[in-house]
Amino acid sequence: MTKKVILYSEDSTQLRNSVKRFMEDSLPNVIEDFSNGNDLISRLKNNCEDVVLVLTDNDMPPGISGLELISTYSSKFPDIPFILLSGDDYAVDQAVKCGARDSLDKMHISSKLIDLIKKYIRE
Repeated sequence: MTKKVILYSEDSTQLRNSVKRFMEDSLPNVIEDFSNGNDLISRLKNNCEDVVLVLTDNDMPPGISGLELISTYSSKFPDIPFILLSGDDYAVDQAVKCGARDSLDKMHISSKLIDLIKKYIRE
């Protein structure tokens, strides 16, 4: 059975580790985390066969923002849902226009995140 991988990028180490643990405790998927969008993109380009979902923060200096990542790569990988997690209300509102399947205010991450992931991943 092929593992189902969720790619997750967040520049805040504390938040990234917390959200990753939360997802690992709630989902059967493998969670691969990245501190920036550029590293996530490298992983996606090198091997996307096992990737079932991409979660990304918006503001991740240095490098590409979450909205730029979604705008550029969601069309290149149309079978993989991209979801923006951000504390920026404008970014959350713009995410779907940029190609995200959905977005969530990361200040309200709870079971909403797990429900949102399950909405796009068929277990």
